[in-house]
Amino acid sequence: MAEPPPLPLKKPPGYRDPSAPVYPPPNPPLRRQKQRRTTLCRICCCCCVVIILTLLILALTAIGIFYLWFNPKLPVFHLRSLRLDPFNISVRSNGTYLSAAATARIDARNPNQLLDIRYTDMTGNVMVGDGERMDLGLARQSGFVQGKRNTTSLKFMTNVKDLAVGDSRGATLRAKWMSRELAVSVELKSGVGYVGGGLRSRTVGVRVVCGNVTLKKLEDDGDGLPKCTINFFKWINIH
Repeated sequence: MAEPPPLPLKKPPGYRDPSAPVYPPPNPPLRRQKQRRTTLCRICCCCCVVIILTLLILALTAIGIFYLWFNPKLPVFHLRSLRLDPFNISVRSNGTYLSAAATARIDARNPNQLLDIRYTDMTGNVMVGDGERMDLGLARQSGFVQGKRNTTSLKFMTNVKDLAVGDSRGATLRAKWMSRELAVSVELKSGVGYVGGGLRSRTVGVRVVCGNVTLKKLEDDGDGLPKCTINFFKWINIH
């Protein structure tokens, strides 16, 4: 009987065949290139920040020099007159209606000695009444440049026809109109900028509110012309 073939011996752990080809170990990852890229990015970011800060400082310095040299001041507005003619309250079978025409004159004064003031196109609203006011229409006026130490008279003419009002409110408006105790006001909207020294600033939107006084007080010149309030950036009021 033939003997079984011998079983092959198992190779011990860690055995390396001497006839197998030898490969070089893999190179370590190139960390230096990544570090260089990171360093360059940081340098670029720092340079950008420095440039932005430098430009900001230069801009603030230029604005400061401009303000110190020219001493810019906002224009001053006064409500000179407001005439309502006609002002009719008509009571009909289907309700009470208001028909009126208003002519408002506002003085705009430039108090600056070195700067002209540039105004963009203006809109003017004339309103009457206390609390919830009645709008008597909208008027427009083209923009212009106002010279130094100059006063300009602005004229706005508005009208409404057959504007429906409540019966009680119509009676109140008529009574106050007859007694000259009717409160009137004018609201202007425009943009204001400065011109001087070969420079022209950007315009800033402003809202000018004049009046909220009675016709009787407005017609009395003893107290002087009512001064208007200037509102800009929606939350700054200057009286």
